[in-house]
Amino acid sequence: MTTIVDAEAAEILLPVFLESLQKVSRRLVPRVLVLASDAQGLQICRTKHAHCLPWFQRLSAAIGALQQLLAKNFNVLAADVDMVWLKDPFAALEPNLSDFLMTVDSTNSTDDSPAQKPCAGLIFARATEPTRALVKSWVGLGREGGNVGPSSMFPMAWAMTQSSYPTQLRVSYLPTQQ
Repeated sequence: MTTIVDAEAAEILLPVFLESLQKVSRRLVPRVLVLASDAQGLQICRTKHAHCLPWFQRLSAAIGALQQLLAKNFNVLAADVDMVWLKDPFAALEPNLSDFLMTVDSTNSTDDSPAQKPCAGLIFARATEPTRALVKSWVGLGREGGNVGPSSMFPMAWAMTQSSYPTQLRVSYLPTQQ
């Protein structure tokens, strides 16, 4: 899943995103869901990719799309459209047994505490009950948070969910340089 915020992103970034993903894993491109946040971007997206949906809500509402996909029992890889894929992401993500993996603005890959500075540029979420609870908390905080970005609300959502699933919720951070 990726999001495009305007026609320019659909025209310029989406083809590069899809082409780089195609080069590292042909199996992934047909499964990519693109959420377009404006009508012109949606129209351009549909000329470049088969699975484009309107998502005319604020960008942090993409976390709501993540919640809906998890509810349908899909594991979800959500990535910013400005990412370029150099290798198949699942080679690094699948061996990690965490329920939820997210990039972090750090080079320290050993600190998986909520105190880290998360970056929602790349998320891999497994459709487990603890993950669904985490994302539900995150969406709820997003509704209350106003203009606060989704990444800044993640540590609070994690702390809230950890109290309900102290031994079951496994969250890992990936340094942004991986």
